[in-house]
Amino acid sequence: MSFRNTVVLLAFLLFLGGYVYFVELKKPPPPAVTLPPEIWVENEDDMTAIAVSYQGQMVAFTKKEDENWYFQDPPPQEKVDYNRWPGIPALLAGPHPKRLIAENPEDLVPFGLEPPQMEIVVTLKEGKKVDILVGDKSPDGQYYYLKLRDFLPVYLIDVGWGDVFTRLVIEPPRPQPVSAS
Repeated sequence: MSFRNTVVLLAFLLFLGGYVYFVELKKPPPPAVTLPPEIWVENEDDMTAIAVSYQGQMVAFTKKEDENWYFQDPPPQEKVDYNRWPGIPALLAGPHPKRLIAENPEDLVPFGLEPPQMEIVVTLKEGKKVDILVGDKSPDGQYYYLKLRDFLPVYLIDVGWGDVFTRLVIEPPRPQPVSAS
């Protein structure tokens, strides 16, 4: 191998090493994948009542000693339709919002949270209440704005989550009448 080829090869290796050192190794690491925040975490077994208000209408449910959910209508209280009910407490037990929108918003009106479009109050065994405010849909229609009444941050949550609770009010999960045939 000639002296000239050796010098060219060394120059190339020095250039390549410098590039790797100064460019590739100095790049910031890719951002870590993080799970969306949980707004609250409650055990669905601790829930004793759920009330949902939407556009002036309200529906309320209570869990009795038999561990079944009933409408909080005047007696006789009827059981909910368990074909539509099973996931409702699980959805309230700790939704994962898509992202934090505002940590300390000065005005809740742009989010449809003053007044809220929907309010969901979950009562727990110890008497603690979780008061969830649901606002407008985001401009792209894929999310709802959401916050807890006594906490400042506003989050985005998937539109399907909010639609489930809207439907509870519009089409309550009443048991279907049994047909006599």
